[in-house]
Amino acid sequence: MGRCDLHEEDLKAGMKSFFRNLGYRAYTEVRMITRWVDLVAVKDDEVVAVELKLSDWKQAIRQAVAYQLGADFSFVAMPFENACKAYKNRYWFTKEGVGLIAIRPYHKDIRILIEPERSTRMMPIVRDNLFVEMEIEGEKMLLPKSCKNLTKRDIELSFEGADEYRKTKDFRF
Repeated sequence: MGRCDLHEEDLKAGMKSFFRNLGYRAYTEVRMITRWVDLVAVKDDEVVAVELKLSDWKQAIRQAVAYQLGADFSFVAMPFENACKAYKNRYWFTKEGVGLIAIRPYHKDIRILIEPERSTRMMPIVRDNLFVEMEIEGEKMLLPKSCKNLTKRDIELSFEGADEYRKTKDFRF
């Protein structure tokens, strides 16, 4: 499958699995103020926001910086080849405290090229409006407010990473 066939949706499943393997719960398309974050990962009270882009790293950094208002850490995730091009401009990522992830979706290869800094732009009102605390089967957890009307099964699926994506699309990861 060629590069032109790759879509942001193809990157989401791998990123969800990546964060799930690190002990996070991952959610896609989470509303933060007036924006929709491509992926939000939550572990305990730590929040990670990820902007998925196929090529435009400059726009991705702008969006990732905006996510620092409600997330502890913010990443840009791109296909490997374009992430390597973006890495040549790593000054801008480190200046803004944004991490960079390279993804080879068809090879199960995900690498953190630049570690993010903890956000210094955090605004408590944004963070407080991003999540709701819910108790599911005796376990308290933070869920994005945009997910609060999901059924229990929908919530369970969000923890399973790429599995639900594979059920709906012929996708080899």
